[in-house]
Amino acid sequence: MKVSQHEKWTKLTVYTISISLILSLVWLNFFSPFVLVTIRGHSMEPTYKDGSWHLANKNGRQLQHGDVIVFKIKNETYIKRIVALPGDEIPVCYGINDGQLYASIVPMECVWLNLSHEWISIPLDYIWVEGDAPNNMSLGSGYMGLVDVKDIIGVMNYTETPETFWYPSVVNKRKTPPPVNFNHKHA
Repeated sequence: MKVSQHEKWTKLTVYTISISLILSLVWLNFFSPFVLVTIRGHSMEPTYKDGSWHLANKNGRQLQHGDVIVFKIKNETYIKRIVALPGDEIPVCYGINDGQLYASIVPMECVWLNLSHEWISIPLDYIWVEGDAPNNMSLGSGYMGLVDVKDIIGVMNYTETPETFWYPSVVNKRKTPPPVNFNHKHA
C-alpha cells in the first residue's frame, strides 16, 4: 500500500509538533524561571480560586511578610501566605482537633484581654504560613508545622493581601498596648 505525499507531510507535521511540545515542557520544567501552579482546594480563597492556574517565580529573592509561596512537605505541594519570618514572634494558643494537636495564631484582642496564649519565636530558616480562607479554614503551620525555606518551590507574583487577613497585625507586637478606646466587654 502506497502512502501519499500528503500523508507523509501530515505525519511529519504531527511528529514535529509533538517533539516541539515535549521539548517546550522540558524547558519549562528545568530551565524556566517560572513553575506552573494549579490551585487545588479552597484554602487560598478569595485570593486564588480552586482549579485556577498561575505562574510562580522560581528565582530566589528575599521573602517578605504577605508573600504567597508554593512549597512541598512530604511530597505534597501547598500554596500559602507567609505570616511570620525567621526571628518573628507571634501569639499562639494550642488545641486538639480530631485527635491532632494544633497551634492557632490569636488576634491582638485576645492578647490584650490576657486570654490563654503564649508568644513563640520563629527559628532561623523557617517560616509560619496560613491560607487566606476566612474563619481559618485552611491547614497552615498550626497543623502542618513550620515550613523550611529550602522546601519553597516558588513565590507567586503580584498578590494582594485580602482585607480579612489579620495575621500580619499580630506579628512582633508583644508589647503593643491596647488602643485607648479598646472595649474589654466586646473583644
